[in-house]
Amino acid sequence: VGTNYFVEAKTNIQDSTWSRLSTQITATSANTQYCIDLPTPYRFFRIAVVGGSTNALTLKASVTSVGGRLQFQWDALVGQNYELQQASNLALAPLVNWITVTNIIATSNSVTVTDPTPATNSMRFYRLIRR
Repeated sequence: VGTNYFVEAKTNIQDSTWSRLSTQITATSANTQYCIDLPTPYRFFRIAVVGGSTNALTLKASVTSVGGRLQFQWDALVGQNYELQQASNLALAPLVNWITVTNIIATSNSVTVTDPTPATNSMRFYRLIRR
């Protein structure tokens, strides 16, 4: 509560810069929402904390397929708990059924996690939560 955020996006995960989509959003509770008009050219989204990156969680561009499974890597704080979640349908927002892929406590400043579910042609959406 009281923290300020921006919604940012990009069309290609390998782009080095993010486009700001929202005006400044101030958290007034544990949850908030921001709607994006469709259609949109953007495919990758993040929430950026105003005035610093102490709470920013950014998946690195190296989201890869390893043995038919998606592998994610992100910068981490040692000792911090992270939860990677996936959902197959965002159309039910705000009642999206997020399923935990893994909970992990960082033992180094970089974390790599592989989703054990084989990648298919069906859509999957991921989010990373620092607990």
